[in-house]
Amino acid sequence: MKLTWRQKIAAKIAARAISYGGSPLSNPERWLIEMFYGAPSRSGIYIDEKSAMRLATAYSCMRFLAETVGSLPLATYRQDLAGTISPAAGHYLAPFLHDQPNDFMTSSVWRETAHGHVVSWGNSYSEIVYNGAGRVAGIWPLLPWQCKPDVYQPGKLRYVVTHGSDRVYLEPEQVLHIPGLGSDGVCGYSPIQLARRSLGLAVGAEEYAARFYENDARPGVVLKHPALLNDEAYKRLKDSWNEEHQGVANSWRPRILEEGMDISTVGVPQADQQFLETRKFQVSEICRIFRVPPHFIFELDRATFANIEQQSLEFVIYNLRPWLVKWEQEMKRKLFGLGSQFFAEFNVDGLLRGDFKSRMEGYGAAIQWGLMTRNQINRLENRPPLPAEQRGDEIMVPVNMRFVTDPQPAPGAPPDGTPFGGASSRANGSEEHVYGGKPNAH
Repeated sequence: MKLTWRQKIAAKIAARAISYGGSPLSNPERWLIEMFYGAPSRSGIYIDEKSAMRLATAYSCMRFLAETVGSLPLATYRQDLAGTISPAAGHYLAPFLHDQPNDFMTSSVWRETAHGHVVSWGNSYSEIVYNGAGRVAGIWPLLPWQCKPDVYQPGKLRYVVTHGSDRVYLEPEQVLHIPGLGSDGVCGYSPIQLARRSLGLAVGAEEYAARFYENDARPGVVLKHPALLNDEAYKRLKDSWNEEHQGVANSWRPRILEEGMDISTVGVPQADQQFLETRKFQVSEICRIFRVPPHFIFELDRATFANIEQQSLEFVIYNLRPWLVKWEQEMKRKLFGLGSQFFAEFNVDGLLRGDFKSRMEGYGAAIQWGLMTRNQINRLENRPPLPAEQRGDEIMVPVNMRFVTDPQPAPGAPPDGTPFGGASSRANGSEEHVYGGKPNAH
């Protein structure tokens, strides 16, 4: 009889339990716990890529990074032999990358999902599906815990995808792989596993706070009874105390002690443990792991109007840009080919935009020095182009500038060498100069 994949997993667990002397579910061995929940941290909390997302700060950092990459415009361009770059919206891959890579999700959802994998698991895998003509027909994200690269021979790489008892081997050109930091250049480390201690401490502090409020927001107490209680009396006293005094809803209810009982507190007060400082420090520690400025997850203790804009620019340059370069180079290699003139690129102009005053000053300098046209600026600001008579597509330059190799202008003449008054023309073989709007023949 053929076993299902669930039965095979159960058989493997049972076989391992026998080899280790048994591990009942009522009191499981550590290896069984780690199989399902990951390795424990020093705080005793078991941390893995899924359980870490229940921590608010870690989830906020992952979500922020994933949504940022998912929301950026992704366009296709062509670079000719002269180095001129122009949009290539007509390329057949442009709709896949910009709009919809597969039948189930938009491009934004695909990129958000894929980048969420790489910032949590350390690797992002997407299968590239080809049609009969060898052209890309779809791009599908793969679950990172079911896929891994395998160097099965020297210089030979493949990707192994497992689903239950099924195992599929994909060639490198079939997988769009975005790795994080790693040691071999093939597979990235999981930041969650590397930061188990910090994340475990944060989860432990959060759990401690929850239990603190669950127990009436007071330190632990000891009930002292002058006599020796039998098992039944001990259980009845403990149950009645918990029923009447445990939980925030029972806060400040009166305590009635009988038979000469006394009460005393144990443990160190939270103020002496610097409890709040510990939780705040862990927020900064987790932001440091993901290289996310704290104000992006609304941790504003040290944020000021003077430094938030600069931190935002630094985030784009030093955090986001390395990820985007990995995305762009992998798409170039796997989708277009290294020898192709076409490539895909993210547009981060929206993230680098400053306030209105700074933008206008920058645009003014770009127009003044002939770096941009007025219609190019209108497109960046989502405004309609200027009409043709206003010459919005022409470059403007200052008239008081010239190249050092140009001849010196005549004394009293404008810097461009033409006489005052402007234009000159030739009519009927004679030259006319315009002065003040009146032609003077020579």
